[in-house]
Amino acid sequence: MTKKLTRKFKPKTTIMKDKNGTLITKETEIAREFRAMFQTLLNRTSDLPQINTEYISVEPEDKEPSLQEIGVASKMLKNNKEVGNDEIASELLKYERDNLKIEIWKVIKEIWVIEKIPEDWNTSIICPIHK
Repeated sequence: MTKKLTRKFKPKTTIMKDKNGTLITKETEIAREFRAMFQTLLNRTSDLPQINTEYISVEPEDKEPSLQEIGVASKMLKNNKEVGNDEIASELLKYERDNLKIEIWKVIKEIWVIEKIPEDWNTSIICPIHK
């Protein structure tokens, strides 16, 4: 009974139209159609000409994020949000202990130094909202 009460509703797409207007119902075909749709939406090439310009700034470089900034950012996270691929709830980060905050800060500092975001962070979960 408890499991039934605590289980959240997760909408599922069971039928949709492809780009030709044909109804599709197979889960694999629906996934393929969503993939094709988002690839065309998100992977467009720019029609603007590429200009190779080097910018020189008199501004000092940004300082690496401080431990205090990590704490402030985590406190601003919203509650009751769905977890991502990492399955870490925002509440866990929001109400963390200092040792978890320090570990997150170390990861952020390393990313700041090497200036490259991990590939896993580029993965998104897209939930279609039906009209």
